[in-house]
Amino acid sequence: MIDKGTRLRDLASHARAIDIVSPFISESGLELLLTALKGGRRATLRILTCAEPRDVIRDVISARALERLLEFSTDGGRSVEIRRQPDVHAKLYAFDDRAATVGSAT
Repeated sequence: MIDKGTRLRDLASHARAIDIVSPFISESGLELLLTALKGGRRATLRILTCAEPRDVIRDVISARALERLLEFSTDGGRSVEIRRQPDVHAKLYAFDDRAATVGSAT
């Protein structure tokens, strides 16, 4: 049986577009994807979250994760888009039109 982390890394490393919907952005979760993307394609990463500036202060959104996204987007012209939608609770990871995971990432 393949663990979740291995499966996500495999899907991310071959994706052209990754869509993430999550109320939280953690450094560890993001690092898993960014590591997979480093050696792979120049994927577009789109994130929909309910993040507000106060969420960084409350550590719901990792400030370091946001820094990593900025670094990732400026490294080799990768595309990163973050949008805010109040009251997001869903968790979704979609990789092109090949695979998606819906529910809790925990």
